[in-house]
Amino acid sequence: CTNCQAGQYSEAAAEECFECPGGYSQADKGQAGCLKCIPGKVNNINGREVCTDCSLNYFSNSSGATKCLKCKIGWYTVQIGQPSCLKCAAGKYGVSTMVERCLLCPLGWKRSEEDKNLTVCVQCELGETTNIKGATSCSACGIGQYGSTPGTCSACLSGQYQR
Repeated sequence: CTNCQAGQYSEAAAEECFECPGGYSQADKGQAGCLKCIPGKVNNINGREVCTDCSLNYFSNSSGATKCLKCKIGWYTVQIGQPSCLKCAAGKYGVSTMVERCLLCPLGWKRSEEDKNLTVCVQCELGETTNIKGATSCSACGIGQYGSTPGTCSACLSGQYQR
């Protein structure tokens, strides 16, 4: 008897070796079966010895997968080989092809946890703004300021005031 090579298996009483199918691998010689790729890893080539990690911002959420899926805009992975994607946190929005997957909302804009669209921030109303980038809510313009445009507060002119 001869052992099957890594990436192959032999069924009981069989005289030949078979390649592990896509979604499976076998790193050891002389095995009777192949192992399913775990979530986060894939194999799309018959006869492979190991499954490979999904790249950054790609995932595989099932065992025995043959391809990785791309995270939607507003979702990301923090490392390779992930079984799922994480969503951009409140105060951030998703962008498509940049290295930075989630950017802070600019001043005058916010994104709260309740805002369902992960790809955009919401502009503050007239008379409201934010004090920091990455805000999760808007606040009213301060004393001595007024809403000049939505999301922007300007100082009152000399001799004028805001109620």
